[in-house]
Amino acid sequence: MGLTRQYLRYAASAIFGVVAGLKCNVCYVALRGEKGRYVAVGACEHVFIWDTRKGEKVLILQGQRQEVTQLRPSPDGLALAVGYEDGSIRIFSLLSGESGVTFNGHKAAVTALTYDPLGGRLVSGSKDTDVIVWDVINECGLYRLKGHKDAVTQALILSDRNLLVTSGKDTLVKWWDLDTQHCFRTMVGHRTEVRAVNNGGPCLQITGVVLGMSCDSHGSRRGVVNGTSVAECEAGLDGGVVVAGPFVPQDPFSTVSTVAVQPDADATVVCRGRHMVWGLALLEDERRILTGSADSELRAWTVSYVRETGDSDEPQLKKAKGPAEEAGSEEAEEEAQEERILTCQRYGSIMREGRDRVVTLAVDRTRRFLACHGMDSMLEVFCVLNKEEIAKKMERKLKKAKKKTK
Repeated sequence: MGLTRQYLRYAASAIFGVVAGLKCNVCYVALRGEKGRYVAVGACEHVFIWDTRKGEKVLILQGQRQEVTQLRPSPDGLALAVGYEDGSIRIFSLLSGESGVTFNGHKAAVTALTYDPLGGRLVSGSKDTDVIVWDVINECGLYRLKGHKDAVTQALILSDRNLLVTSGKDTLVKWWDLDTQHCFRTMVGHRTEVRAVNNGGPCLQITGVVLGMSCDSHGSRRGVVNGTSVAECEAGLDGGVVVAGPFVPQDPFSTVSTVAVQPDADATVVCRGRHMVWGLALLEDERRILTGSADSELRAWTVSYVRETGDSDEPQLKKAKGPAEEAGSEEAEEEAQEERILTCQRYGSIMREGRDRVVTLAVDRTRRFLACHGMDSMLEVFCVLNKEEIAKKMERKLKKAKKKTK
């Protein structure tokens, strides 16, 4: 009989030295009857709750094998929803530290979690582009919302209306009617354009931040304008350099994208960047919405909610339509259905000092103060002024301007 060999089995026991993970957000939780003191962070597959006053770890919510990617406390402060890398969601009780509810519906990592104001529903977004609404009380899924073409970055439920707004890496902000479970409006306003002209040179280089992930197999589309070759590119870059020359791109998903241009010809290259929407915030009684993307501009939108004051029981007179009017009537009806709930228009923009992409947009309970931070070490706090405060500031500016002119 031959000699037998013994192999030792090595198994992971404990982790040490971990304060917080890189893939997960940070949120305050109410623990032991105190608010604003304890912070929950994702640490590998576990969730640590730290005491910010003493700098000590007071509670560990044990996970399984997958890394934590998203945290969201319940409105009553008694539970904490935890999203994982494999798409599962677990709800922990902050009183006992145990998980009693587990949701499995996503195929990729959970990237967004939010509760409704009452805490009975939980909305989750994932890298698989789906948005799922869960029933926390009955511990089941209600419905799945499909419409985004890339990972969902944030989701918000309006407090007074049964509406949901989501943002994604596909540069879109979508409004959902949870009563009918469909998307009734899509906001498209996060695009930039960079132009450069090649005056007979063999190669053209455009330097700028062009974000997005939309390109064909070659990363470019050809055309002819005024007898010269024109390349229109929607490059998939994570910030970098767009180089145009007499060659075809090799890797459309690399950090350097190329656009085919005829050598020694006067050509114009148009690079249209698509900025992913990384953050959302509702202001002024949910009548202003702020979006943060990959540039230093915070885009503001005005939301007007339409109230149907007419009596639906009264019969409406219909006019006879000709064959030419029938084709355009269908499009008009679709636009009318969107405007029945709300109208959303571009209001303006706020320029940040930070130049990197937005990581988080957060507001306080009064929706008066807005905090924004990006990839750099800068936190910017904005204050939303009412009409009276704006009028006072304008008067001061006019007085200063008159003094300077004298």
